[in-house]
Amino acid sequence: MDWSTPAGPIIHGMEGPVLYRLYRVMGPQTVGEIHKRAGVGSLSGVRGAIDRLVAQGLAVSHPVGKVVGFTLNRDHVAYPAVKALFEAYDPYREFSRRLHDLVAGHVGDVPDLVVAVFGSVARRSATVTSDVDIIVMTPDDPPWDDDRALALSTGLAWEVRRWTGNEPQIVEMSRRQLLSAARERDPLVESLRADADTVVGEDLRQLLDREVPR
Repeated sequence: MDWSTPAGPIIHGMEGPVLYRLYRVMGPQTVGEIHKRAGVGSLSGVRGAIDRLVAQGLAVSHPVGKVVGFTLNRDHVAYPAVKALFEAYDPYREFSRRLHDLVAGHVGDVPDLVVAVFGSVARRSATVTSDVDIIVMTPDDPPWDDDRALALSTGLAWEVRRWTGNEPQIVEMSRRQLLSAARERDPLVESLRADADTVVGEDLRQLLDREVPR
């Protein structure tokens, strides 16, 4: 899925990302501004989608100096459905919830186990060709074992692909290995410091900052 345009899997074509950007901004936006904020499609594609929304009455045009801006028509009879969609539909939040439940279902409550999403998915900028980067920081000591590790990595690889359509990239490191990599300024650790979003266990970014300060 394209994580940068949440409405993409539900609303066909450019109407999805354009409608989402109109919903998120109250004031008038030009076609160019909407295109830049949507981050997908062509300028002509965005213009066509806006024209179709205006024809339906769901978008309204406003002269802004020498240009034309567009807003979402919040008085339209379809607006309650648009609002309900964007308030309820948060694919990343749903993904995080499922990931948390999957870990609990496969390995239960393991002290010092940390699972975090990082990279473009954590930044909400991933596209349909992006990988879903997940790090599993395992405890250095029991009760962690090879059977639990295999169950978790297999479950993650299978379910992440099924849930999203994106390829999973699972990085498994022990706590000792990760902290050693942090001391050596490994690029992976720098990426984790930048955008890791912890789903299970202690917040990974705070852990790294505490154990191996920059």
